[in-house]
Amino acid sequence: MTDGSIDTKWYSGDGKPPFWIQWEYAEAKVITGYSLTSGNDVPNRDPKDWTLKGSNDGVQWTVLDTRTNEEFASRKLTKTYSFTNNTAYKFYKFDLVTKGGTQIQLSEMKLIGQDAAPKTYTNYRRELDIQDAMARVSYTMDGVNYKREYFLSYPDKAMVMRLTTDNNHPLSFDVRMTGAQPSHSVAVPRQ
Repeated sequence: MTDGSIDTKWYSGDGKPPFWIQWEYAEAKVITGYSLTSGNDVPNRDPKDWTLKGSNDGVQWTVLDTRTNEEFASRKLTKTYSFTNNTAYKFYKFDLVTKGGTQIQLSEMKLIGQDAAPKTYTNYRRELDIQDAMARVSYTMDGVNYKREYFLSYPDKAMVMRLTTDNNHPLSFDVRMTGAQPSHSVAVPRQ
């Protein structure tokens, strides 16, 4: 449900309401919105009503947002909601009611905070070398130079990606590839 893929889902099975989902952050965060993505099947499992609450102890809760009679017009549809909040909470909890009663599902759920403001990039450059089948992107963010290099070979059905920073600055990222064709991946440890 928080893996970044709309092709997976959280499904309660034949559960017993009430349904709830709770996050605990290492440090309190200000959340001002969220998005929910419907599952791939059975519209009656969609959430219909919900309340989002915040807490700093996991016991006393403050209601941040309430929605009723919500509808997802299609499968794998992402809907985004925003609300006013200036208080940082360590815990966030959704209380959910489903359309069908005893089963609920969601493909994705994402909390959106004030810290989600876009970062400033400088020295942005894109290159494409058709002869060598190489694409490159480089930019500077927060004083660190980043570079992405891609090599593609249709005859070999291969795509290779290399991510680097200057001065061995650490990288943290998620990579997801989706498509209609089956895929295989190989990760090579750094040498």
